[in-house]
Amino acid sequence: MNWDKYADKKAKSLVAFEKETVTIKEAVKEEKDEFDVVIIKGEDAVTQDKIVLKEKVYSAETGVAMDDKKTEYTKEQLEAIKTGYEAEATKYTDLAKAVETAMEDFDKVK
Repeated sequence: MNWDKYADKKAKSLVAFEKETVTIKEAVKEEKDEFDVVIIKGEDAVTQDKIVLKEKVYSAETGVAMDDKKTEYTKEQLEAIKTGYEAEATKYTDLAKAVETAMEDFDKVK
């Protein structure tokens, strides 16, 4: 996801987080033999909820809507992405301060 375009895409309803339920294991129907003895024990389906970022996708050639792109995210993944951007911003802030110091030293030479 190009995060700097997220707010714009969200405003245009082109991207949204949604909860999806995924079936991990199908339900098993209980089966009995002719003597009413259980030969296959019934089990409920096993499902898991996940949160996906759903993005509208359009063909570059025709402009026709294609299947939505779905990317699963966890809160931890989003926090890690945010932390990475914050670290990068800090790095550039520190670089800007270093250049500012160099500019001050430059001005002293005039």
